[in-house]
Amino acid sequence: MYLLRGVKIDRANQVFALDTTYIPMVRSFVYLTAVGRIPVSRGCRLGAERSFCPLGLPDIVNTDQGSQFTAGAFTGAVLG
Repeated sequence: MYLLRGVKIDRANQVFALDTTYIPMVRSFVYLTAVGRIPVSRGCRLGAERSFCPLGLPDIVNTDQGSQFTAGAFTGAVLG
């Protein structure tokens, strides 16, 4: 069920859409998290254990159900 169906989005930063991809390196992975279509934060972390919450808190954070977005560190940062 898509929870944004029928939701009127009418202002900037009302909804953040996040996704993460894993880029294989020689001995581990680099995690790249994108927000919407425009990168809002640059940098590289060699682990996924820290939360990622750019530009403050929007009304809605739209992600998939991946472990990086359901982890307590991330949901705690997003829920405040």
